[in-house]
Amino acid sequence: MKGIVFHKHTNTRIKNAGICNTRSLERTSSNAMGSFDIRIQEGDTLQITCEGYLKQEFWITKTENLVLYLEPAVPSLVPQAPQKKGSFFYFFTFLSKSVQKIKGSVIQRKK
Repeated sequence: MKGIVFHKHTNTRIKNAGICNTRSLERTSSNAMGSFDIRIQEGDTLQITCEGYLKQEFWITKTENLVLYLEPAVPSLVPQAPQKKGSFFYFFTFLSKSVQKIKGSVIQRKK
């Protein structure tokens, strides 16, 4: 089965994502274009891991080409619209990013 791994928020392809079929324990990784090839059956679970992203599992309900979206591990990796310095929105965006970084470091310590 062929598949592609994407960043959930930017739709950019993710290279070097580790893909494991938890039933057969077959492993592979995505290439520079985010593509991969692995044997699966309906009912299998694929576990996807990649540095900078949350580990995710996908339950296979159809044996069709797969499109998988990974969530970034740190919320600040989600793209933000640029803001003008000195505006209220710039300050709010800066404050929001600071809070997200603090939340992200707390989440990382629990692992």
